[in-house]
This record gives sequence, C-alpha cells and structure tokens, in this order.
Amino acid sequence: SYTLKASAPGDHALTARVIDPSGATKEHSISIAVFDNKTKDSLPWKEEFALANRTTSDDGKTSWTATRSKGVFEVKENALFINDKGDEGIFRTGEINITQSPVDISLDISSQGGVDKGDYVKLYQIVDGGTEKLIGEIKGRQSHLSTMRGTATGKKLILIMRSKVSSDDEVFIIDNLKVTPR
Repeated sequence: SYTLKASAPGDHALTARVIDPSGATKEHSISIAVFDNKTKDSLPWKEEFALANRTTSDDGKTSWTATRSKGVFEVKENALFINDKGDEGIFRTGEINITQSPVDISLDISSQGGVDKGDYVKLYQIVDGGTEKLIGEIKGRQSHLSTMRGTATGKKLILIMRSKVSSDDEVFIIDNLKVTPR
C-alpha cells in the first residue's frame, strides 16, 4: 500500500519498481488524475443565457463573449439571438476544464423569419490549444428545435460559434449550450 501525496491538481504518474532476488528490475506505471474542488465543479458546464437582455458577455463560471460589428448577437429573453443584416458574429467561451473527459457537447438552435440557405450557425471546438475543429453546422431555416452535438477529449476546451444572417427579419436562437461528462 502506498499513499500518493499530490498537492497540485492534474495528471500524476505513479511508478512501481520491483527488484527480484536475481537483481532484475520490473516497472509498471499508472496515471492518476487528481481533482480539486474547482475542477470537480467545472462539469457539467451549462449556459442557459439567463442574463439581462442585450448582454454580450459573461465573466462568471460559464464565461463567454459574443461579438459582431454590425447586427445583433446578444441575450434576449433568456437565449442568445442572432439577427439583423450584418457580418459574421463570433461567440467564444473561456477555457472549460474537461479533465473528466470524454465530454459531450450540445447546443439547441431554432430559427424565425426568412432564414435561408445563406444563413448559418457553425460550432467549433479547440482542445488543448489546438486548431479549430468543426463540430457541426446548421444552414437555413429550422422548422423545429434542432440540437447540435459533438464530443471532445483532452484537458481544456474552448467552444467557438460563428453565425450570420443576411436580412433584418432573419433570426437564429441559441440556448442550452452544454458540456457534460460521458
């Protein structure tokens, strides 16, 4: 029996070395994940956009920013709204601790008005500082609520959503962005 004293959260290696009577050495290593309270509480990560209307960022537990130089990309009625003619809007989360991976990623999307094939919502992931990887995309009108789903494995996750509508009467509504352990 051995007690591993690891003060820092993260992955730690424990190696057992045995020397038999002839002097031969055998080793076996295992990886042990150590969590602190902050890490334990980081999942599930769920953004329901239950914030004041016109909010474009949140610096709380589910930190994110939404930017768009022209057009609307902001909280309205407890959801994230993308509407009015303009350029592509970008939504970006802060780092999400996914050391409890693999994780599932999901997002609810609906549309209103004259959304057409030129209008889109694309969801990307960046895992452990890598490059953007497309999780899924929706183009055009959604006749009902759609859910976009993906998975990730790693230590740190950033989600990026890119969206555009090309007319003032077109609206995408985003809600229930979730990252949950499998």
